[in-house]
Amino acid sequence: MISIPRICRIIALITSIPLIIISYLYLLSGYALLKPSIVENLTLGLIDYRKAVLIHLNPLTRWILIALASIHSTTGLWLTTYSVKNTVLRLILRISIVLLSVLIILHLAIIEVLHA
Repeated sequence: MISIPRICRIIALITSIPLIIISYLYLLSGYALLKPSIVENLTLGLIDYRKAVLIHLNPLTRWILIALASIHSTTGLWLTTYSVKNTVLRLILRISIVLLSVLIILHLAIIEVLHA
């Protein structure tokens, strides 16, 4: 059977490339909303103001970003708990990671639902 640390490493690896790509697109589209001509020139016309609006304001883009960031950060933080030798402290950290992850996802989901 595969160990939990190995599963966490695999998940972190699998989510890392899509996360960096979607994060970059989200940031780039946000900049394009503020400075459309600069971004359009730097992307050789691939991202203009209209495309930036479609990317940045698309709920699917936000949900993918939220999901990838949540999964990636939770598994990464979980991996760090293996370096904590004190079992009580490790348990507190793990509970905190789960609670914080759930709270962040719920908070963002509420914003999305109320925004719709």
